[in-house]
Amino acid sequence: MSLPNREVSIGHPISNQEPRIELDLSVEEMEALKHLRSRTGKLSNKVEHMRIIFPV
Repeated sequence: MSLPNREVSIGHPISNQEPRIELDLSVEEMEALKHLRSRTGKLSNKVEHMRIIFPV
């Protein structure tokens, strides 16, 4: 399954501010991303320390 390209905004970490990525995703894309993160989160400290912000 191929997902459409999305615009990604990456916040630069300043002092103690966490790195932040904001995505405009559909419900299906959110589920796919959460599944991917759960499979890759243990492999990379970068992923572990990243907060993913979902639209509400």
